[in-house]
Amino acid sequence: MKDQTTRHKTQPIVLLVEDDLVLARHWQQALEAQQFRVLHADSASHAIDIINKKSPHVVITDILVKDLEGKVTMLGGVLILSHIALLTEQSPKVLAITGMSTDSSFFASFKLLENTNAVRKPVTADEVVEKVSALAAQFEQEKEQEREKQRIQQELVHISESNRAMLDLLGASDGVWDWHVGTDDITFAPGWRKMLGYDGDDVTNVPNSWKALIASIHKQDQQAFQSCIAEHINPTSRAEKTRHFFHEVRIQHQDKSFVWLRFRGVVSFDPQGNATRAVGSAHDITQQKQAELERDRFFRSSTDLFGSFHLFQHKWLKISKGLSDLVGIPEAQVYKRTSPQLLHPDDRGVFANALEELKAGKSIRGLSTRIRSLKQNDYRWLEWYAQPPQEGEALAYLTARDTTELEVSFLSRLGKLLPLGLVVVDVQENQTLYHNGYLEQYTSQNTEQIWEGWRDIMPEDDVSRWLQTIETLRTLPDQQSVEYEFTMYSAEGEPHHFVGSYSPFKRSAEGNVHQVIGIIVRLDELEALKQYARRLEATNQSLEQFTYVASHDLKQPLRGIQTLAEWIWEDTQDLLPDESKQHLNKLLTSVQRMTKLLTELLHYAKAGQTNTPPTTFNLHDTIADIINLLSPQMGFVITNNTPSVPITTSQTEFEQVLRNLIHNAIKHHDKENGHIEVNAMIDKRTNTLEFDVQDNGPGIHPKFHKRIFEMFQTLTPRHKTESTGIGLTLVQRLILLQGGSISLTSAPGEGTTFQCTWPLRA
Repeated sequence: MKDQTTRHKTQPIVLLVEDDLVLARHWQQALEAQQFRVLHADSASHAIDIINKKSPHVVITDILVKDLEGKVTMLGGVLILSHIALLTEQSPKVLAITGMSTDSSFFASFKLLENTNAVRKPVTADEVVEKVSALAAQFEQEKEQEREKQRIQQELVHISESNRAMLDLLGASDGVWDWHVGTDDITFAPGWRKMLGYDGDDVTNVPNSWKALIASIHKQDQQAFQSCIAEHINPTSRAEKTRHFFHEVRIQHQDKSFVWLRFRGVVSFDPQGNATRAVGSAHDITQQKQAELERDRFFRSSTDLFGSFHLFQHKWLKISKGLSDLVGIPEAQVYKRTSPQLLHPDDRGVFANALEELKAGKSIRGLSTRIRSLKQNDYRWLEWYAQPPQEGEALAYLTARDTTELEVSFLSRLGKLLPLGLVVVDVQENQTLYHNGYLEQYTSQNTEQIWEGWRDIMPEDDVSRWLQTIETLRTLPDQQSVEYEFTMYSAEGEPHHFVGSYSPFKRSAEGNVHQVIGIIVRLDELEALKQYARRLEATNQSLEQFTYVASHDLKQPLRGIQTLAEWIWEDTQDLLPDESKQHLNKLLTSVQRMTKLLTELLHYAKAGQTNTPPTTFNLHDTIADIINLLSPQMGFVITNNTPSVPITTSQTEFEQVLRNLIHNAIKHHDKENGHIEVNAMIDKRTNTLEFDVQDNGPGIHPKFHKRIFEMFQTLTPRHKTESTGIGLTLVQRLILLQGGSISLTSAPGEGTTFQCTWPLRA
């Protein structure tokens, strides 16, 4: 019978973080051959999730890893290593792999991280196995030491007070010490000398008295250390919960450098309550401190915008130098403020909602908000990205990019394309910051002359009204605009009349409108545009009416032709020669095809004329009814993957779209046992239904993707498939009239997926 205390040896778990799938597979096979269980991750967020859930023994990671935005950067590797360093339980050993030179500062930094080994590419599979085996063995050894220490600590409960301190010493892994409180007498175990770099027999130079210990502590740490000791040996403040103490200090090494030590101790008292003895251990934490220092240095030196964020307190725990510089206030002040205090008031709600979704396990991708920049005295537009932490955890890593200047670049490109005037005005200083030169063609002056001397080429009344408009714009809400009509004179004195429409563009740190954006057009051009729009609208209505009337009126003579042809067939089918019968059959087939074409033209025309009021109905049940109504042939499977939720929209048009898409997938399928899937989800932020219809049919070549939405276009001959070429045109029209969109993904032999968005009513 085996000893009951024998522990079952678990299979070591190795997490491999590598986006090169070929290399990852090669290393994985080599490790699995040595009885390692290998898990794979291709991004920082995926790796952090596995570390939290699976607690691997060893993590192999490239320094360049996909970050939270999906970009392969050094930030991805830093996020993984930072997360491991912050783990409260035993953290995994790390094998960091990089292509950097061994002389680089970053390579040296990674070698200093606690529990981290850094190697330079190229690395063979055998080298990986050798290093991982050593790290896994070291992990198991430390884990066994921790288990033994916990066992001893549990036994302390049943041991007398006099022996308790001695057993604490047995559980220590490094420098053990025993101090007679109030005297200079302190005894250190041999590990103390080794920790400070002294030879094993050197007992003269090593600090071996209480005074020598205090003197060897860094001057900046001495007072705090002595205060900690005094607090725990003072009889008036002693309590059971404060018998044990803990403190971290820097102590001078034999080579005159300083090493970080973590002191742990327990104090014994006589019956009168006087401290008599303190025993404990000192553990070298220099590598951990250096890792924290390198992490802090990376945060302080990086110009990227990122940081660690507390999801429940809504506070930053650590931010990069780039984000600190952008905000324009000291880091310490940032940490004291909640995130809403830094955001524009109009954006605080959407940011808070995004954080709640992050806590619920959803990602943040491309969230745009404005953040206060005291340095520039305005708001900057940031685009946020984040991956959710493990359920219940508070720490999340957020990254951002400043998109403010991208807007200016976009405006510049847009202004060159617009046949209208585009301006950005600073309403606090009444200065024009951007203009596209639209007014030059009417005033015979260049743009600089116009905006420097605008008061001289405008009537006084228009100048006064503009100054009043400026006052209105300074307090204008984001969703409102102000129109302003004005006149400018050319160099020859000819008046030109314009109208401008202005809306808030940027706000100051106090929330007031700082800049407005405006569109300017000549009044006569505006009237011409309005008339052109009215003519287009009238033309469209006439075309729709013509299509409706023509398709409706043509059906009557077609019905007459069909009736006469059927009578002729009934009366003469036994008398007609075979060739005449074929001609008569072709006539009947053509009449039926024409009738179907006119029916679908009527539907197309009605789509632009009718406006079905919205109703509320169950999404899943409605699509199930459509599938049952179409009743596909035996062996053909249609899967309804839509949620059973109520939606409010124009039901008739919605059903017509789904019916056409599903029928189209059935009609053009090339297999008897085909499969169609209908999927849907609701985007609650935009109140939009996103659905798709997928099939495993023959697929459509990309060069035909645009053609299939054109009127009367089919990809198969009409004598082979009963198709008018209007179905998808009607589907697209119905979706666009609702304010939605439709696109497709398809290739020959890969099936077809139609993706649609459909706005819902509140």
